[in-house]
Parts: sequence; C-alpha cells; structure tokens
Amino acid sequence: PHPDGYLKATEILNVSPEACLVFEDSTAGIASALAAGMWVVAITSTNYFKQETSGAHFQIPDLTGITEKWIDHLSFI
Repeated sequence: PHPDGYLKATEILNVSPEACLVFEDSTAGIASALAAGMWVVAITSTNYFKQETSGAHFQIPDLTGITEKWIDHLSFI
C-alpha cells in the first residue's frame, strides 16, 4: 500500500505525518498510514479488518468509545 494519499493530506493541511492520528478499518489502509509515518488506530469490528496483528499503535472495536477525554490522553500528538 502506498502512503501517497495520506502524505498529500499532510501537505494540504500543512502538518507533519507524525502529528496525525489515523483511524483505519482495513489492513491495507493501516499499512499505508504506517508507511506515511502516522499514528494508527485499527478499528477491528469491520469486515475489512483481516488480521489480529496489524502493526497499528492502538486497536479499538469501533468509534463509540472515542471521546474528547480519550483523545486528550494522546499526548504524543
């Protein structure tokens, strides 16, 4: 998977890849975001997620648990 789409987004937003948090539900998308140098959260409840070990930094079943408080704990961004 090519990181080009993710890297283009960082150019448009004028941010570094290391300052980005990507939510992905496919192994190809996870690989692309990792190749771009971004932080990756794997959403494991979709049909697109094929592997238990994806290389993602975090794994969550779905987006229902994402709150502002959860994001505030991500001090690496």
